[in-house]
Amino acid sequence: MRLTMQNEKELRTAIRGTDKGARSTTLIRVHGITLAAAVSKSEVATTVTIYPANNPNQVIYQGTGTAGECYADAADAIEGAVV
Repeated sequence: MRLTMQNEKELRTAIRGTDKGARSTTLIRVHGITLAAAVSKSEVATTVTIYPANNPNQVIYQGTGTAGECYADAADAIEGAVV
């Protein structure tokens, strides 16, 4: 199911809004499902893990790369997982 513009904005903010050398977890509501976006940034890469907030063991997306790459891949994974 396609992400709304609001979903895309929240995901982009969660990923790009984390400072280098920091970690954060942001809750994003997508089509009635609350997802957690865990982001960790180092000087060289961004690591993103997306999972349902009520079940951290059910990872929807996990990847490392630039913030832009992670955003694009995470958005595709969420769209494929949320039906």
